[in-house]
Amino acid sequence: MPGWATVAAMSAQPVNDFRYDPQAILQALPEQWREVFLAEYEQAVSAARRPEQFGALYTMLRRLALQAERYADPAYGRARLLAGSGGSAGAGVEQAHPVLASLIEQERARRAG
Repeated sequence: MPGWATVAAMSAQPVNDFRYDPQAILQALPEQWREVFLAEYEQAVSAARRPEQFGALYTMLRRLALQAERYADPAYGRARLLAGSGGSAGAGVEQAHPVLASLIEQERARRAG
């Protein structure tokens, strides 16, 4: 149509990446981590006013979104408890690798059971 501009190319990237939505992250985090999130978020938003710091805001949101996912995983909580108890020689590995911790716990339950 005359007078209408055409778009030559479009990005495959979503307009909004809701995985990193601050409100969704806040709701997904356990209560004890929400104040920490809000403090970090406010600091990152303030710093993001400078163009060179904008990426830090995205990085912080991505890190906390992943952290919220970990906290929502029951295996992660069990691995943290096991690691904190000091009752296992492999506690350090289990704390560092929640998936491995889950597999170790399943194997222990199988042997005990």
